[in-house]
Amino acid sequence: GQEDFASGIENERMRYADATWLWGGVGMPYPRYTDIACSVKTIDWLEAEILGSIASLYRSLARADEDPRVADLANAIIGCYLLAKRLGISYAELDEQINGNIRENIESGHEIERWYGDFSALANHRKGRSI
Repeated sequence: GQEDFASGIENERMRYADATWLWGGVGMPYPRYTDIACSVKTIDWLEAEILGSIASLYRSLARADEDPRVADLANAIIGCYLLAKRLGISYAELDEQINGNIRENIESGHEIERWYGDFSALANHRKGRSI
């Protein structure tokens, strides 16, 4: 009963200490290899979520009677931010890259910019947001 429980806890503590030493982690709640497996699963899940949102958007575009869903676009964007974080890219770094890509498309005279001015409008929108 109680002794088995205490013995089990001690065994887990020793396993944790061994794994922490082995992987070089200090103070990690789980051994590093568990974190890596969880990260891989999370990345796979986020990829599937992003693709699912895009697929749903395409389905709504294919049906003339259904408007493209703002929620699908928002979920794809959110998924990209979360995926970037899991890949070691900060939100600020991603925002900086997005702003750079927008500037580059404005400067290069991208067709969408020439025809509609969408990149300039997007740049202005991103400057004006408080989040």
